[in-house]
Amino acid sequence: MRRRATAGAPVARLARVSSTARMAQANAIPSAASLACASGIGANPVLRRQERPDDRPSAPPRGEGASRPTRRFSPIDPWPSLCVRYDRSVSSESSKDSDEQQSPTAPSTGQPPSEQGDAVVLREADAPLEVDPQMAALVQEQATPEEAASVIETLPPPDAADTLEELEPEDSARILDAMEAERAAEALAEMERPLAASILLHDLEVSEAAEILAQMEPDDAVDLLQSLPQDRADAILRAMPRRKARALRALTRYHPETAGGVMTTDFLRLREDWTVGQAREAIRQHPDEIEYLDLYCVDDEERLVGAVNIKSLLLARSGQPLRDVMDRELVILKPEQDREEVARIFDRYDYLTLPVVDEDRHLLGVVTIDDVLDIVRQENTEDAYKQVGAGPGEAVYSPIAKKVRSRLPWLTVNLVTGSLGALVISRFEPLIANVAFLAVLMPMIANQAGNAGQQSLAVTLRGLVLGEVRRGRILPLLAREAAL
Repeated sequence: MRRRATAGAPVARLARVSSTARMAQANAIPSAASLACASGIGANPVLRRQERPDDRPSAPPRGEGASRPTRRFSPIDPWPSLCVRYDRSVSSESSKDSDEQQSPTAPSTGQPPSEQGDAVVLREADAPLEVDPQMAALVQEQATPEEAASVIETLPPPDAADTLEELEPEDSARILDAMEAERAAEALAEMERPLAASILLHDLEVSEAAEILAQMEPDDAVDLLQSLPQDRADAILRAMPRRKARALRALTRYHPETAGGVMTTDFLRLREDWTVGQAREAIRQHPDEIEYLDLYCVDDEERLVGAVNIKSLLLARSGQPLRDVMDRELVILKPEQDREEVARIFDRYDYLTLPVVDEDRHLLGVVTIDDVLDIVRQENTEDAYKQVGAGPGEAVYSPIAKKVRSRLPWLTVNLVTGSLGALVISRFEPLIANVAFLAVLMPMIANQAGNAGQQSLAVTLRGLVLGEVRRGRILPLLAREAAL
């Protein structure tokens, strides 16, 4: 990516991370359950079992004790950890002179453990750290964006996004500018949408934003473009390659809360007149467009005619026509279908992918299970906001003006209803003055009534979201909640 004039400035604005950085450096050794033995693998702990012919000692004499792992620290590991290398025969005595003994039949490869072909890598699923310790150390040392980018590029995209979110937006923009475009796109797509949109709007130049979004998955890029002001989004699209810009403009026509708004257009289309061998060759040439087992077939007019499973392609003969192994009975989605309905369909029938077609049966895109997981998360967040009267589009990093606009209507309603209650209480002021105990009961009654209302709201709202509330059951439901 093109470097900006300020690219060499140190990354110094990490006030929220400074204390975490010191703690991470002081406690860099993890627990025994998260031991690692590979450098540059990623953010998760790694357990590697391998045989290194260059430093494997001879087998110890019988009875001298069991083998044990040799512990080594990998200075270039993006997650500093206690590295353990398991050799097939390493004892307490033979490990002392392991550097002097070489296997006569297996010369040294000169490669680090991560490049050895016989390595077995097991990654233990664990909660990620809030801040990458090596990145935090670079911040303390006033590292340049290029140095920070070299570390962040080694992290998985979700962890890279978390690290960037801890920085000031202008620092995050400078690091994204210094990263490779593809890695920057992956990290930006995982960041909170309001924060990512703010970086695209205020901290990146149009050409830099266009370069990053051009490398992003189409559905993620469209989500960010729709979060920007129209003039900024148009400027970014004009700076993109024409073919990419045309595809993204087509997706921006769909509402974000519809199947068309969440579908992706980056997938492999098979032709119905191909043979099985041609389909296999297309898969070899476009491996990045294969994410799930079902592939969709179209005719010369891009109309959906069937689907084929990769298992069928593997079992069929190479010269067999593709139409003989494809499934012609398909479940489809319409582009205007609500995304909540799409999520319920996936949940009910356990689909992994579904095609989106128009009225003329043209294949527009594909909705995948990872898109549905995003829908479920966003809908759950929206429902949680509704319970407390916050706006559905509000997030932690939303601008203050947007927060005020989303919260003010419900705060006004609460003020009016609270005023009505205060007016009723004021009419009994003489009675309350004579019986002081009533004043003590008032906050208790208000508190219990509020708690009961929140409980009823949560249960009812969940029933509405899951489709458990039928029209014929509304009155009995209201009666049951009123009885509480």
